[in-house]
Amino acid sequence: MRISDLSRLTGVSIRSLRYYEEKELLSPARTESGYREYEVEDVERVRKIQFYLQLGVRTEELAHLFHNCAGFPGNGNPSCAEDAIAFYESKLLEIRRQKQLLETAERDISHIIAHWEEMRQYEPIGKRGSKQMLMLDHVTFAVRDLDATVHKLTKEIGVRFSAPVEAIPGARGQVAYLGKGFLEVIAEEDSDKLRNTELGTGFAEFAERQEGIFGVALEVSGGLASFIDDAKERGVPYIGPFMQQAPLSDGLHIQFGTAFLGYDMPWLIEYEQSRAWDSPFRLSGIEVSAANLSATAQQYRQVYHLSAPVPIGEAAYEWQLDRGGIRLIQQEQEQPGFSAVTIADKEREYRIEFVPEAGMTITQSSL
Repeated sequence: MRISDLSRLTGVSIRSLRYYEEKELLSPARTESGYREYEVEDVERVRKIQFYLQLGVRTEELAHLFHNCAGFPGNGNPSCAEDAIAFYESKLLEIRRQKQLLETAERDISHIIAHWEEMRQYEPIGKRGSKQMLMLDHVTFAVRDLDATVHKLTKEIGVRFSAPVEAIPGARGQVAYLGKGFLEVIAEEDSDKLRNTELGTGFAEFAERQEGIFGVALEVSGGLASFIDDAKERGVPYIGPFMQQAPLSDGLHIQFGTAFLGYDMPWLIEYEQSRAWDSPFRLSGIEVSAANLSATAQQYRQVYHLSAPVPIGEAAYEWQLDRGGIRLIQQEQEQPGFSAVTIADKEREYRIEFVPEAGMTITQSSL
């Protein structure tokens, strides 16, 4: 049969068939007038070539087996069994790696879809009268021994951390990405370099005094700038918003806008692009010690435009946000500020607290 017939029967272009011949995958005979002449068996051969090329096998690899085995992979001379086995085992490993990548991508995309399904239920914050969406996003620990802290959190809770990165110039950090929110653990590495920025100076001064919760961020969904404008009209002196980026262990960065009042109040943050991670854990709550419970509750309501909190006994107030919660606790003897964080899976809740004498302590309870 002529090349046009083979092209019609296989659905492969004439140009591709000529390319296969150039790569010695096909060896058509020639007529006296120079036309290519193919056998009926070449129809199946071309279909198999297409199959293997779709699996990612290179033409050079196929040609090598053709010549060494005197036949197509899977057939041919028994003396080429070692080559054939090595070839197929390598391809099987590649397929398994690709399968793992696709499964990971499937999980990530499912989380992203779930996130946006939740997001589309709300209108942007910037529209007056619409429902706000304020979510507990992440908590930052300031520690002296990064490796020991990460090891303890991993061992006692089971969260998985990313590889170390330079979280702030002069400080090394690792992140545990949760299904909802994340934990960030940072330790000073170069004191002089750390103090070259305002944020670094604030972190260094905090870390020199104590180990503990350095910062908490609340994610604003739908319009950080509008949220800040509304807050400033109520007399809240926010600094920002301004753009920043955070490094990831894969070399990429997360772009986000942020605004803050001070290191003892939760920051506001809004991401340019949503990200979700495969983890059974979620960031469920933050506890804040307050010397004057009523005054602090009023401050939080003013700053974050919150409704009245729910009383928890006589010495605590609580807000449930669109994701996670904030609990204010009357603690006259302690330094006001962030005192504990809770993360949870389907069965347990883990409370992480920094105690002056004992360091970081982790307690768990059943849900």
